[in-house]
Amino acid sequence: MACKDHSDEYFSIQGATKAPLIPKCNTDLNVIILIGLLRWRLGMKRHEIRAFLVTKGIYLSTGTISNRSLDFILLFKQLHKNKCEEIKALIERKGGMIPHMDGTHRAGGRVVFVLQEGYDNMVIDADLIPSEAEEHVNPFLSEFKITYGSPLVIVRDMAKGLALSSSKIFLDIPQQICQVHFIRNLEKDLITEYHKKLKSSIV
Repeated sequence: MACKDHSDEYFSIQGATKAPLIPKCNTDLNVIILIGLLRWRLGMKRHEIRAFLVTKGIYLSTGTISNRSLDFILLFKQLHKNKCEEIKALIERKGGMIPHMDGTHRAGGRVVFVLQEGYDNMVIDADLIPSEAEEHVNPFLSEFKITYGSPLVIVRDMAKGLALSSSKIFLDIPQQICQVHFIRNLEKDLITEYHKKLKSSIV
């Protein structure tokens, strides 16, 4: 589209599947969506996806499939964030929410921090943070509160950072310890000394 008086000033509208949403990515958007659904919805491995795509005349390396899988997640997260008002309306129709918060990580790696709604197990938000320390969890929970309001109850593990952040951001909101985490921690505390003795004996 161009201005009739300024022909050198124009812009192009591309088809939905041709739009360069991802820099330096030549893979069609439909293929990215297909890869994402195969990987994250059906749980297919990279080599399985690669073999499936070959039957459709699409030849991609397993490395490219990994990258496009991550692209799908980023696009899906953005779509999810664009639906905040609808999600909030759903929560209000149900009479409130009970978010379960938890983080998982490999030793020395960043934490995948997740907020999951307890009624229907919908993941409301997730992000990578350096650790579960209060300084990193506070901004995450603050943004959540601004967007969705305060929950009925918070379910969390026994990490100090989560306890401090939950109490600071959601004043006077009850907190419940996740039973799975409680039992796991209790078991570890009960057998720690036995484990040390056993390890010492084996060594």
